[in-house]
Amino acid sequence: MASAVFPKKLFSLSEAIATFFDQLPDLDQLMELSPWTQNLLGIVKKQDIPEAAVLHQEYLDYLEEKYQ
Repeated sequence: MASAVFPKKLFSLSEAIATFFDQLPDLDQLMELSPWTQNLLGIVKKQDIPEAAVLHQEYLDYLEEKYQ
């Protein structure tokens, strides 16, 4: 599907993604966020999101138990 959206004649998908990321502002240049967006960030920060290693180990434990 991506090749249908970005035909090789124009540019590759990886070039489009690189261009997109090049246009993003630096973290230290971020503008002030609206109160609504700040509330959304607050919700995300309040959640206890486990680290990738913990999730990986939990998944391995799940698979081990499932296929015993």
